[in-house]
Amino acid sequence: MAPQSTASTESTSKKRNTRGISRGVGLERLLAMTTDRKLPVKFKESAGEAVCFNRSKLAIESGVIVRSFAPLEYKSWIKIPLHDREALMERVKFWVDLNVPFIWDYLHRSMGKKYNSHRSLMCSYFKSLVDSSHSIEQIKANPYKDVPHDKWEWLCNHFSSPEFKKRSLAGSKNREKVQYNHCSGSMAFVVRHEQSMESENHSPIQVFHDTHTRVIDKTTINRIWLSDKARSQYDQMIAIREQSMEEGSEPRDEGDICAEVLGKKKARRRVAVMQSNQETEELREKVRRQEEEIRKMKEDQALFQQDVLNRLGLNVTLKQLGLLWTLHMLQQSNKYIIWLV
Repeated sequence: MAPQSTASTESTSKKRNTRGISRGVGLERLLAMTTDRKLPVKFKESAGEAVCFNRSKLAIESGVIVRSFAPLEYKSWIKIPLHDREALMERVKFWVDLNVPFIWDYLHRSMGKKYNSHRSLMCSYFKSLVDSSHSIEQIKANPYKDVPHDKWEWLCNHFSSPEFKKRSLAGSKNREKVQYNHCSGSMAFVVRHEQSMESENHSPIQVFHDTHTRVIDKTTINRIWLSDKARSQYDQMIAIREQSMEEGSEPRDEGDICAEVLGKKKARRRVAVMQSNQETEELREKVRRQEEEIRKMKEDQALFQQDVLNRLGLNVTLKQLGLLWTLHMLQQSNKYIIWLV
């Protein structure tokens, strides 16, 4: 159902107060009131997201963990070793089962975004110093807040590299192609869509309207569009829907109408999440098998060395033990060494 009153787009942009980076203080106070020091969070597999009130708190906690503990001397989140990334994910103070692929994937993506955002803030700080005609030595001597000097020096070298400058320029050009922003906040569109499906008046078109307009005055129902382009696309959606109803046939699916007007493939995100889940699970299984093989090999080596010491006494050097273990492993592999004297 269309809104009762929608105002035109703002002609001039006004600077609004914004909050700073969260330190998780409110979350710590909330956790202090719980007995097990963990909060519940509900996930929905069809959305691939957390779909509950604590979702924003989980996002805040992810950001605090990344800014406090994530290693900085890597070019991107995905370049950090898998075991280090999983160690960060296990720090969250929420009841999450990381053995469930789509939950693992959601938390992994969420922390990756927080890592990139944190890196972006440090890069902006670096560029501001460069624009102020500071030398690279002066910049290295004034690290970003709470960043150790050695890590900041690595970041300065990274931000100065031709490879990074090329990627940064490409990213700037891609951001210029964004036609308009939204006011959905930290809640993903797919989550809003899932929530609207559970209501009786499910309407993807209305979800688009609510996430691209904002309230002028809380005492009225009037809303203002964030972009003329978004308003034009909304009017186009309404026209297509009304036309399909006037033709006397079954009304078109609003999800298809949104996909047609916005030029997006329906359910593309969900397919991508499923593919990512499968790749992630295969990688984790491979790492688990390798870790199990290493653990078993260490146990076998310890037992073998203890057996040798029991038989030959303590008059055996570590080098001799290593040689005996190598011969033992070759024999286990059905390989034989012929010693020629």
